[in-house]
Amino acid sequence: MAADRIVSVNREGTHCFSGTQVPVRLLLDRLERGSTIYEFLLTFPTVRRQQVMALLEAASRMMVDAPVTNPTPAYTPQQ
Repeated sequence: MAADRIVSVNREGTHCFSGTQVPVRLLLDRLERGSTIYEFLLTFPTVRRQQVMALLEAASRMMVDAPVTNPTPAYTPQQ
């Protein structure tokens, strides 16, 4: 799915799902609090499942492909 069909920026500068006024941040906040994608889609029926999945896939690719500039050492518990 083309990026412009996933997310657009409204007049206030908020990233929203294209064709809606639903901020992308709402999805991330809801997932962080334990909601499911299904629950999100029921609450915001103007957002399509394909948009949500494409957004999450793009974010995943960005994280995997992003260079690590300042790696954090692995956590080792003290004994």
